[in-house]
Amino acid sequence: MKVLVLDSSAFITGFGPYLSSIPAIPTYTIQDVVNEIKTSELKMKVELSLNEGSLKLVEPTEKGIMRAKKMAEKSGDVSALSVVDLKIIALASDLKDEGFDVAIMTDDYGIQNVSCLLGISFTNAAESGIKRIIMWKKICSACRKEFAPDFNGECPECGNKLKMVKAKSMPHEGDMHDSCCR
Repeated sequence: MKVLVLDSSAFITGFGPYLSSIPAIPTYTIQDVVNEIKTSELKMKVELSLNEGSLKLVEPTEKGIMRAKKMAEKSGDVSALSVVDLKIIALASDLKDEGFDVAIMTDDYGIQNVSCLLGISFTNAAESGIKRIIMWKKICSACRKEFAPDFNGECPECGNKLKMVKAKSMPHEGDMHDSCCR
């Protein structure tokens, strides 16, 4: 069964279970995403969707969170993803483990990148999605020494700022976008 996991960008751009042209697709999100919604009109629509059951609020497992974090560390996206982002990926991963055909609706390139690496499709809410999977590395802008993607601060060797650079780029096998969700 096809399901959608909604990031806050899905709600902000106007998509929601209450507006879905495909009401048969179950939609999921996490409490942290609901907490990010600021406008009273949008909050009311989300509450309505939750009350009528067209939107389900589910928290990811610790196993799912660890899996999402590990893949984000491997890809180098870990420093660009928030805890909420990792939870969205984790929920999608958990649902995939339960046998669902999952897509994440998000405009966040980091979420899209990590999702592809986990074999989870995505559909973008408003922005164009990623075309290639990118593996990142963190380097010193002066001495070019490499650091783990989650290393924060300045270069201990020379004191200069660190920056993220593309370590490797690869095409995704098949279509990353799940056009049947739109």
